[in-house]
Amino acid sequence: RHGVNANLKQPYRAKTKTRNKIEGNYSESYSYLNKYVDLIRKTNPGPPTFQRVFIFYEASRRTFLQGCRLFIGLDGCHLKDPYGGILLCVIDLDGNQGVLLIAFTVVKVECKES
Repeated sequence: RHGVNANLKQPYRAKTKTRNKIEGNYSESYSYLNKYVDLIRKTNPGPPTFQRVFIFYEASRRTFLQGCRLFIGLDGCHLKDPYGGILLCVIDLDGNQGVLLIAFTVVKVECKES
């Protein structure tokens, strides 16, 4: 009525396209997962002994043992993407009062088994 002739789906498509350009899209991100797993296996050798994705880097372990408090924190958040799940983290404070990520995992639900 004001001389603007816009389709109602255009703003949604523009927002989605902009978000994908800034943050990347899920299918593109998940396509890198196999390369990431290969890199982890190469840098953390040994037979796989777990059924869920649990990431714990040697550098984090050394940093924790050399200069962190012997008190750890556990935190989690729900992942708001098409695949869902919960991100669980083990964190600590380093000598400079910075947060050190010790380990993390992505689980389907937060329960005793996970």
